[in-house]
Amino acid sequence: MCLVALFALIGFRRGTKRELVVLAGIALASLIANTQLEFLTVWVNRFYKIAMFVAKGGLSEDLGSVSLGSLEPLVQTNNDSTWLAVAAYAVIVILSYLVGQRGIKGSPARSERILGGLIGGVNGFLINRFIYPRVFPVNRTHVAIMSGQVSDALTGNSLLPLVLVGLVMILVVYGVRGSSRSSGNG
Repeated sequence: MCLVALFALIGFRRGTKRELVVLAGIALASLIANTQLEFLTVWVNRFYKIAMFVAKGGLSEDLGSVSLGSLEPLVQTNNDSTWLAVAAYAVIVILSYLVGQRGIKGSPARSERILGGLIGGVNGFLINRFIYPRVFPVNRTHVAIMSGQVSDALTGNSLLPLVLVGLVMILVVYGVRGSSRSSGNG
């Protein structure tokens, strides 16, 4: 919860437009880290072997000392793959923060700050939801919830549609506010 509040504060300071760039970056990072991990593993291992080959004198005149086949890959186990996914996710999200900061000029208005805080909270929630189970895996978690509706809303994949509906509502409010401002009523 503290992480979500921290990201909401960051979003409040940065504004809606910058936080929407980050939201797109989070979506891209999730897609790449979840679906392209095998592809990333192959290429990370290739570049690692090339770098180690060069570092160990593979380009020197003595060609018999090092061979690419004798070098161990960097990513070998499931734990290594998990950390590669977290690293790829973190790099893409950090780059999206930097792109949003550099690409969008100007200071946000008060209403943009409030919506930015909401979107920042969603960003923090999504980042936490991706990273926390990978960095701090647990064998079993038991959560007791009394209400059946709350339990149904928090289990399975039913949380994702709720987040998406919330994002659509934020975008609609932002669009209505922008259209009323351009027509001279705001």
